[in-house]
Amino acid sequence: MAASNTASPTRGGASPPRAASPSGPIEATEIIAALPPLPGGISIGNLMKAFMSRVGDNPGQMPRKDWIKLVKENAIYGGDKLLRRKP
Repeated sequence: MAASNTASPTRGGASPPRAASPSGPIEATEIIAALPPLPGGISIGNLMKAFMSRVGDNPGQMPRKDWIKLVKENAIYGGDKLLRRKP
């Protein structure tokens, strides 16, 4: 009986980023790290939750439109409404 419980980095595409810094500008590498490995995907809402405290109109936060632009530059939005890493 082989153990099939190997560590899975994502479950249902809803995992938060591994090491998103709590402050400062959001970088492309953080967006990519928050996306599950291919072929997995994550909903825009779950990705937004991972960066919620760093996106907004308050001082020190990235404007939402800039965050969305960064996501669009680094992810593909599929017909199933999930974001995936660009190949």
